[in-house]
Amino acid sequence: MASAAYVKDPEPHDPDLKKIYRYSASVYSQHHLDSRWMLHNSFVFGLTNYYDNVSALRSLLDEFWIHSDSKNSFWGRIEVLDRTASQLAIPTTANALDPRLVTALTAGYTYDLKNFGDSKLSSGFSITKDFLPSEFRSAYGGDPWSGRIFIQLSGMKMGTYTSN
Repeated sequence: MASAAYVKDPEPHDPDLKKIYRYSASVYSQHHLDSRWMLHNSFVFGLTNYYDNVSALRSLLDEFWIHSDSKNSFWGRIEVLDRTASQLAIPTTANALDPRLVTALTAGYTYDLKNFGDSKLSSGFSITKDFLPSEFRSAYGGDPWSGRIFIQLSGMKMGTYTSN
C-alpha cells in the first residue's frame, strides 16, 4: 500500500502552517512457521514535509504477531521516528528544529483467558526500551524502560449487507 497527500491548513491552532505533504508505504505479510504457529508482520514507512517548520520528518515501524491455535501469542514492534527538541519541549543548545532519531523496541505476551463467542478476554504484559539521542537523554533521565500489565476484552462481529 502507498499513499500521498497534500494537506492545506493542517493545524487550525497554527495559522502560519499553510500546507504539509504526507507520504506512506506499507507491506503486510503472514507466514506459517509450522503446523500450529503463524507470524503476521507489518512494515510501515512515513514521511511528512514542512510540519513544525521541519523540511522532513520520517518514521519507520515494524510490527509482528506470533500466535498459535493455543491461547498464547507473542508480539512486538520497532519504532524509529524523527523528532525535534521543539516537538518534545526539550531545552537544548543545539538547533531545536533539527530532527533526531528516537527509537523504541517493544516485546509483549498475551494469554487468552476466556472466549465468549466472537469475543475474548485476555491478559498480558509488555516491556519497552527507548533509545534517545544524547541531547534528549537528560530530559528523560537516560534511555528509559517502561512496562505494562493489562487485561483486554476484544472481539469482532462481521455483518453482511444485502440490497433490495
